[in-house]
Amino acid sequence: MYTKKILPNFRAAFALHSAVIEDCWKRGAKTYDFEGVSGALNPEDQYYGIHDFKKSFGGEFIEFLGEFDYIQDPQAYQRILKRQRRHRRLRQGLARVLYR
Repeated sequence: MYTKKILPNFRAAFALHSAVIEDCWKRGAKTYDFEGVSGALNPEDQYYGIHDFKKSFGGEFIEFLGEFDYIQDPQAYQRILKRQRRHRRLRQGLARVLYR
C-alpha cells in the first residue's frame, strides 16, 4: 500500500501510528522512530511511497551508519558460520520431513 498508491482511502496505518505517537508524546517521548526506510528519496523510485508515508507525519529523514562486526578471531568466526549453516540445513531438512 505504501509503495504503490492503491487504496488511498484506507488509513488504518495512519490511525495506528497517530495513536501511538500521541500516546508516546503523553508519556514524555520526544522522538518516534519508524524504523528504517528503503533509502529511496527519488519520487520515481518504486519504494518512495514508504518514505512519503513516514514523511507525512512531519518527521525528517535521518540516516545512521549501519552495523559492522569486528572479527577478533577469524578462524573462530569461520567455525561459528559453519556451525550456523549446518544447524540451518538440519532445521530445514527436519521441517521438510515433519511438515509435509
